[in-house]
Amino acid sequence: MPQGERALIVDPDAGARAFSARTLGAIFSDIEEADDGADALGRAMARPPALVVAEIRMPRIDGLQLCQLFRSEPKTSRVRIVMLADDAADEPDALGSGADAMLIKPVAPDQLRGVAAELLARSRRMREPVAEAAQKVPVPLGRAHQLLETGRVHARTLSRQHVRGLTTTPPHPPPVLRCPRHDVPLQYRCSYLGGVSQKFGEQWDEFDCPAGDHYRYRHRTRKLTAARND
Repeated sequence: MPQGERALIVDPDAGARAFSARTLGAIFSDIEEADDGADALGRAMARPPALVVAEIRMPRIDGLQLCQLFRSEPKTSRVRIVMLADDAADEPDALGSGADAMLIKPVAPDQLRGVAAELLARSRRMREPVAEAAQKVPVPLGRAHQLLETGRVHARTLSRQHVRGLTTTPPHPPPVLRCPRHDVPLQYRCSYLGGVSQKFGEQWDEFDCPAGDHYRYRHRTRKLTAARND
């Protein structure tokens, strides 16, 4: 069982969290739970886990937004993320937001354990060459500190250059759309800006229908999808 590696389970359903925690108990000795995306984000920033298993449909911050936020922050950008969804049609959005894998519910225990173990092994394989290279190349202690601080400043600078989050003044004007169900004009609410950099940015526009439906328009795919009414 990996020592010092944690799993974070994010799901509004307590039963679903318990199932994932029991399933991953054979792999992780430390498992933490969160009932929504906002709680998960705070926990992960305080103590980044090795693996996150998150439900895609959640209030406040859903699984897609949570994944985008994780990838945009240097502290959590390399966390492995498994998304859980009811519909296979969600997979392009899940992987596009930065998830490493998506599983369709109901998920078999062996399936979740297998994916978690593979992602964990992949993370270790990526870390090993870096550790070996660091041991082979001697760096004076003072120079090492200088390089470390330069990297931190550079990361903070890049992070500031690319604006992420909610806005009502997005870089790309929201399109004029009509509700596919009621054939009435949709009302623009706000936009979410994500992506790893300004060059590879993402924009999602949120729309409301006067009849009560909610929609999300993704600029990269030019696709309008129904959003959950939270």
